[in-house]
Amino acid sequence: MIQRAIGADLGHTRAMRCLFLVPFLLVACHPAEPAAAPASSPAAPASAEPTPSAEAALAAREMLAAQIHLTTSLAHGLRLGAALWQESRNTCPTPDDVISAGLLSPHLQAHDAWNTPYKITCEGKAPTVRSAGPDKAFGTPDDIVADDH
Repeated sequence: MIQRAIGADLGHTRAMRCLFLVPFLLVACHPAEPAAAPASSPAAPASAEPTPSAEAALAAREMLAAQIHLTTSLAHGLRLGAALWQESRNTCPTPDDVISAGLLSPHLQAHDAWNTPYKITCEGKAPTVRSAGPDKAFGTPDDIVADDH
């Protein structure tokens, strides 16, 4: 299991445990057991604890890393499905084609973690799947690309 902070709840980090069974399918997440509170030391200054804004910033960075990882994994899964489609039909599919044909789980979405549709292109032998990334704009440095490189 992987335990990560995935969000901020009133300034406090909410820890979750997530179980990943396959690289591109998140199977279960549930709240992690609360960690035992560390014994407070009278010599430790009160400012040693992270501030709610620092915790929120950490949670936001970890959430972004999780979104990138999930989007990358889904893009690679879509690429495999698109290759199967392309091989059997000799055309380039859309993400919806791959999912509706049953080449991937029907529970997967044709959108990335930022709710932007993936794009599949079929130039050359193998298809390429592209996510616009966190900025939601294609053709920028944060695009996530699953290809044969």
